[in-house]
Amino acid sequence: MSDPYPALRARFGDTDYYLTSMLIEKLNEQIKFPADLPDWDKLGLEEKFQRKLDLRRIKNEIAPYFANDPNRFSGSLVLAVKSNKKMTFEQLDKFVGAADSIPELYNEAVKDMGFCIIPKDAILIPLDGQHRAKAFALVVKGDSDRRDDGSTIPNNDDLRKEKVAVILVDFNQKKARHIFNKINKYAKPTTKATKLITDDDDSMAVIVRRMIEGGVIPERLVSLDKNALNKKTHEFTTLATFYDANMHLLGTSRIRTITKPEKIPPDEIKPRFEELKKEWFRLLAGIKSWKKSLEDPTEKGDKTRIKMRQEYISNRPIGQLALVGGYAFASKRNERINKDVLVERLNKIDWRPDKKTWLGILLKPNGKIMAGTPAKKNAIKFIAYLIGAELTKEERGTLMRFIYGDEWRKKRLPERIK
Repeated sequence: MSDPYPALRARFGDTDYYLTSMLIEKLNEQIKFPADLPDWDKLGLEEKFQRKLDLRRIKNEIAPYFANDPNRFSGSLVLAVKSNKKMTFEQLDKFVGAADSIPELYNEAVKDMGFCIIPKDAILIPLDGQHRAKAFALVVKGDSDRRDDGSTIPNNDDLRKEKVAVILVDFNQKKARHIFNKINKYAKPTTKATKLITDDDDSMAVIVRRMIEGGVIPERLVSLDKNALNKKTHEFTTLATFYDANMHLLGTSRIRTITKPEKIPPDEIKPRFEELKKEWFRLLAGIKSWKKSLEDPTEKGDKTRIKMRQEYISNRPIGQLALVGGYAFASKRNERINKDVLVERLNKIDWRPDKKTWLGILLKPNGKIMAGTPAKKNAIKFIAYLIGAELTKEERGTLMRFIYGDEWRKKRLPERIK
C-alpha cells in the first residue's frame, strides 16, 4: 500500500514538486544516501549529484544540536523519490465534494491542495540536506562511533516522532545533479561577520557581542559586516578582528582556556567575559593611539579615527590583531611580567607605516598590508619579542627566515624595547 501525505503541489521551471512534512521515523526508514546507492562508485564525475558526507561535522556539530537543543529547527529537505512507479497527486476537492460547494475565494487555491501518494517501494534520496538527514538517523538510532572529544552521539528517541518539512521531486539522475548544483551554487555562504552576529553556539561570539553591547568598544565603532576598514571608514575595528583578538587574549586569562574556546561551557562564560573585559580596559586605556581614537565615539570623532588609522599601523585591523596577539603571547610566555609594563613597551614601538621595521612583517615593499596566516603569526611573535618575550631557537629561526628570506643568517632582529 502506498503512503499518502497531505501536500501542496507546485511547479517551478519544468519541475513538478510537492511540499509536505514527514515523521523523522518514516524518513529514516525510506531514505537512501547517494553514496549507498548501487553502482554509485561506478558513476562518473559528470553523473554524481552529491558530495561525500562529512561525518565528522555531522557527529561533532549537527547531531548534538538535534539531540540536545529543545529549540532545534530544520529547513526543508529536498528529496528525490525513486521508485518503479511515479508519485501521484490527488486534489483535495476530489474528497470534499463538488467544486461549487467550495467558497469561490478558495477555488483556485484548492486545486493545488491534496495528497501526494508515495509508492511503498520508493526510496528517498536527498538532493539538499543530506547532512541533516544523516544526523537525524544517528540521533534516533544511536551511534557507537566516538566524536572528537571521545563521547558518543547522544540519543534522543523523541526526535523520531517529530516532523520535518520536505520538498519531493520525482527522481531523474540528470535533473537531480542539476538541482543539487544550482541549490549549492546560488546559496551564498554565511560571512564570518554574519556568523558572529547570529551564532549562539559559539561561546566566544556570545562574549564578544556582550562586550560590544556593554560598551567596551561602542557598537558604532565596530564594523559588523566587513573584514577590513578602508581609508574613509569611521569605525575603530571590525567584529571579526575583535573576535580573533579575544581568542588570543583568552590565553592570558587566569581562568585557563579549554581546547576549543568557542565551546566554553555556559557557566564559564561570565567569568571569562569579566577577565577579558579587564584586559580590554587595560589596552584601550593604555595604548595611546587607541585611547585618542576612542575619546569621542560620536561623528565628531570620526576624522580623528580616520587620521589615526592612516598614521599608525596599530590602528588598522591587522595591526590591532598583531598588537593584541603579541601582548597575549608575551604575557603567556612570561607570566611574572607586569602587564602594565608590556603596555608601556607597546607604546614605545614606532607604529608608523613608513618605518622599515614593518617591511616583511606587516607591510609589503609597495606599502600594502601582508595578508595570510603566516604573516599574522610572525607579526605576533615579532611584537611579542620586541616587548620582552623569549623566543625558542626554532621560533627565532622561523621568524628570521620569514622576514629576511635567504639572507636571514646575515641579519639580526631589532633591539628590544625596555
